[in-house]
Amino acid sequence: MKTNTDGLTVGKRIKKLRLEAGLTQEQLASHFLSSDGQSTLIVKTISLWESDVNRINIENLVILCNVLDTTPNYVLGFPEKEVSAENAGLSKDEKYINSAYNIADKDGKRFLVSAATQLWKYANPNRVADDS
Repeated sequence: MKTNTDGLTVGKRIKKLRLEAGLTQEQLASHFLSSDGQSTLIVKTISLWESDVNRINIENLVILCNVLDTTPNYVLGFPEKEVSAENAGLSKDEKYINSAYNIADKDGKRFLVSAATQLWKYANPNRVADDS
């Protein structure tokens, strides 16, 4: 598994962040809930991430970053960039979404755009989305 300049793998970085947040694997898993309120992750999944056996997917990476107050770039071992003009003035959540989109593959980007479109339509039922 690839490491960053801090010498940590993605899994070790996830474990470090979890421990710094004072969370057990069970507590972290409870943040991954389905629409019916049931946990979608079992502790074993987090253990497999932390031991670098399995890789975290983009959807779970975004949730993990929100829970642990970090960015996908940090978790994945990419250097943190200075705040760009496009990120200036964005909320923490907007920065996470922007970061997730920037590192996502084609399918991940398609998923994020689809999810954002659905949320926009839900929040703006009387307006027409601009598809440009």
